[in-house]
Amino acid sequence: MLEIKYTAIVEWPGELLDDEDRLRGPFTATWGKTRTLLERELRHLEATNVIFQVGVHENDIRLDGGVKAGRVWYHPGVILTFDSPHGPLSYHTDQYEEFSTNVRAIALALEALRAVDRYGVNKRGSQYTGYKRLAAAGETGDGRKRITTDEEAAAFIAKHFPEVTVEQLLASSWLFEASYKNAARKLHPDNQESGDDDAFVDLQDAAALLKQRHAKSE
Repeated sequence: MLEIKYTAIVEWPGELLDDEDRLRGPFTATWGKTRTLLERELRHLEATNVIFQVGVHENDIRLDGGVKAGRVWYHPGVILTFDSPHGPLSYHTDQYEEFSTNVRAIALALEALRAVDRYGVNKRGSQYTGYKRLAAAGETGDGRKRITTDEEAAAFIAKHFPEVTVEQLLASSWLFEASYKNAARKLHPDNQESGDDDAFVDLQDAAALLKQRHAKSE
């Protein structure tokens, strides 16, 4: 088992979401499966010095790097940091209500980025350094407004794939999935003509909201 140590968050990147703005997790996997997935992706990256920065106080951390039993976490966000052959990497999110769900979101993001290598799109691992942040809150670190509603999410996707309307994206899971894939191809950082790092991250925020919307209606 890969060693992962915990430490208290010193400073959250950007602003934390308010509790009422966090989403219920769309995943059903157990913590054990999430941990296994994350460890697999970290091994692929040859990760070392793996640390979870979490919402507890420093005196809640044991000497061995774990969290003391029975401690109250003041928020579920997580910052995952580690060293790799691509340099030091850091990923964070507080999009969801549960810590384990936020960890799974990061693990799935790393898995998706690895597919770039699998299909031969990028051989140097720059997709990892170009995609260091996940959905955070309110505003991004550079002051851009974070996508927080279904309507904003649909409008963002429609902006980058105007063949569909906001109303269609809100109503049809099939059209949403197809439109998201087209927008992702357009905005992916490896697309030299239209790739955009920030817009690609915003697209993931939008997709997370609409996936949850359509999952509730099925």
